[in-house]
Amino acid sequence: MTQFVKHDDLQGASRFVAAICAWMIRPGRGPLPDPSEPTATVTFVRFDGRVYALTAKHVPEELDLVTAKSGQLKGSYFCPAHQGAIVSGPFIVPPPLFPHRQPDVALRRVSETTLERLGKEAFEILPTAEMPWPVTHGMAFGFPTVDKKAITDAGGERLSMPSVEAVAECVSTSNDSDQIQYHSALPNPLERGSLSGLSGGAVFWSTGTHYGLAGIVKEALDVNPNEVEFGFYDTPKVNFICQRVDYSSMARWVEFYETNWQLERDKLNQKAREEKALEVQEQLDGSLGLYGDTPA
Repeated sequence: MTQFVKHDDLQGASRFVAAICAWMIRPGRGPLPDPSEPTATVTFVRFDGRVYALTAKHVPEELDLVTAKSGQLKGSYFCPAHQGAIVSGPFIVPPPLFPHRQPDVALRRVSETTLERLGKEAFEILPTAEMPWPVTHGMAFGFPTVDKKAITDAGGERLSMPSVEAVAECVSTSNDSDQIQYHSALPNPLERGSLSGLSGGAVFWSTGTHYGLAGIVKEALDVNPNEVEFGFYDTPKVNFICQRVDYSSMARWVEFYETNWQLERDKLNQKAREEKALEVQEQLDGSLGLYGDTPA
């Protein structure tokens, strides 16, 4: 199997990523997600002095479905790392830049306090950090859903969520594309061969002397072939696609974010007020049914 170069500074690069789940209070668990719940990954970057959490566009959409099924308001998320931190929505999805499609990215500005509570760092995106082309390989960091497990000790139940590093060869052929595909064969199947949950994780490029952020994972396929359903590969492979992230794209996304976040937040707040008013009205109607006048 091909051995790829890894810059020394990328040791422990999981410090730039965190698991994310839907925010809600679970009976007996507080905000801690159940091991069977869907989770994903966010990548923390620093841009123009501010910190942003980046993830794939579909991540907040899918986490909102989890809260909706529980009858709770969408738009709030939780990172269970270290002390844990709430990430209040919404995440903002920026518009496309012609001729590219809409970027598969969603971002939310977070505070330095959030980073501290999570024990994480933000990777700084600088105008001088240009990715060399062609890229030989990529290293993706994140938190697969299947690797969550409950651990019980004297302090109660905790959640173990080990991070992974998936390394694969770059198979894209154009520097003009807004995404990069990585693909490498493995000699043997893995015991736990799913990368689901890696969406939103950081993808780094590396040479012997330089490294940088190539983008974030928009899709990561299972490593082991599906034995039940027909797929496009029948041997173990590491296969993931990243949405490219660079200084110019971040500049556009941040400008759109700062213009639109409060507007979208106001919509969430209005929705919350409407649902609260409806809940109060339903309670009032129920009370009238119990204690109101009874027809003769």
